[in-house]
Parts: sequence; C-alpha cells; structure tokens
Amino acid sequence: MTLRTTGRSLVLAVFLGFLVLVGSGGRLAAQGVPCILGSPMEQAFARGIGLQGTYLTSIEAVPQGSRVVILGPHDAQNGIDDVEADALIELGCLTLRVAGRSAAETRQRIQALKAMIDGGGDPFANIPRTMSLLADGKGLGVLDLTPTGAADRRQTDPEFRPHPPPFPRDIVDPVVSALEARLAAEGRLTLTIVFAPQSSAIPADAETDLARIAALMKKLPALRFRVEGHTDSFQDPSYNQQLSEARAEAVKNWLMQHAIEAGRLNAVGMGERFPIADNSTEAGRARNRRVVLVRE
Repeated sequence: MTLRTTGRSLVLAVFLGFLVLVGSGGRLAAQGVPCILGSPMEQAFARGIGLQGTYLTSIEAVPQGSRVVILGPHDAQNGIDDVEADALIELGCLTLRVAGRSAAETRQRIQALKAMIDGGGDPFANIPRTMSLLADGKGLGVLDLTPTGAADRRQTDPEFRPHPPPFPRDIVDPVVSALEARLAAEGRLTLTIVFAPQSSAIPADAETDLARIAALMKKLPALRFRVEGHTDSFQDPSYNQQLSEARAEAVKNWLMQHAIEAGRLNAVGMGERFPIADNSTEAGRARNRRVVLVRE
C-alpha cells in the first residue's frame, strides 16, 4: 500500500512538474525569449550556430505576445507565409523576419542576428533598425552612424566615406533632363524602391535611380526635397511609422554620401497612411514600400 501510494505521488509530481515547465516556457516566450519559426532547413542551421530561442514548428504553438523570429522568405518551402505572419501580429507578437535573396544570404543574416544578440543587443527594441543592420551584414549601418535630425552632417564628417563612389555609367544628361521635366510638371518624383519587408536597407538595384536624383540636384543647386518614406500595412501603424522614417533617412543618407548637402533634404515618415496599391497582394505591398521626393 505504501509503495502504491508512493508511485502515484511520483507520477503526480512529474505531471505537475511538466505543467509548470510548459507554463513557464509560455511565460518566458512572452517575456522575451524568442520563438523561432521557419523552414526545417533554416531552423537546423540556426540551431547549429547556437541561435538561442524556443524552436517551434507551427504558429499555433506561439504564445500570445511573444517575440518571434521567422527564418527564411515568405515563399520558403515549409516556411511562414505573410498570412501566417499577419496572424502572429494579431496575437500581439513582435515579429522579425530574417531572410535574404538566396539561402546563403539568409544564413549570413541569421549569423548577424546571433552576433547582435551575443553582443548584448535587443533585436526587437527597434525592428526596422535591426533589419537594416542584418542587411548590412556587418552589424553597423549608416542609420547607426547618422541619427535622425542630424541636419548639420557634412560629407567631411568621419562617419561618411571620404570619396563618394562614382555614379553608374548610364547617368546621362537626357535622363536627368527627363527627371527635371517631370519635376517641373508634377512637383514630385516617386522612387519605387522595393524595400524588403520590415527593412530600410537600400537594395543595390535602387542605386541607379538614386544616382539620377543626385545628378539632378547637382544640376539644380537650389533644389530642395522633402523625402517621404512610406510602408505597406503589414505591421501595426506605430511600427510602420517608425519604419517609414527609417526609409526616408536611409535615402537622405545615401544622397548625403554622394555629396548632396543635408540642408537640402528633409526626411519625414508617412507610415502606411497613403498606399498607392492594394496591400492585400504581394505586388501591391511592394509598390507601397516606396520613397517620394517632393519639391520644397
């Protein structure tokens, strides 16, 4: 009788211990330990390099209010698509998607995320900034070096490269003249820079268009622009406002690095409030992730 009672007590103790462990795991996820989702391949890589977190296989297992790292692009096999990511946001989760244009680039960004965390950084404190740093791959980007509102920055400041890189060869007078004519007719120029979701990092394929803007501003020394950053509606409005400001600052900083004075550029964020395309489609969201330059 004593042995039977002891056995039952042991089973009950183990069961209660399991419940406590599960409950505490849920609380830890909600309080800061990130849940890690994504394709099995990317999860295996992240485990292998020691990225700390609670590895889950479905969004149903994510506690409400958690911090969530999504590994891989939205179209990755067995990954997390945009609809599922939206569901996480509705649960009050902070989501950080770590993805590149290739598997190798995605893994480089996962490594950069681990380095950031190992160095004591909180990747969820400012997600747009984190996305820019991960895209930079070095843990230190232009947005880190040039605070918002630093209007007195100059090309000679040590933060900037001493010699701006040359413009692409296809920057020719007819192209700049066409931009000048459009600006005269419309009062604004729209840069459809396809920013990665949750990122303010300027992709390399946008630099030709930016170089044309810089060439136009050099041709017209009195020209000033308000640089308006815009987002899609993927995250909540306050997050998107912050992200839009980061995108506007990224364009401003690029132009400053190419010898355009800071005083000629006024960077502002417009958030998600002015879409030009349908946010329910991937193509529409890409068009809404844009920067608009308005003559001041």
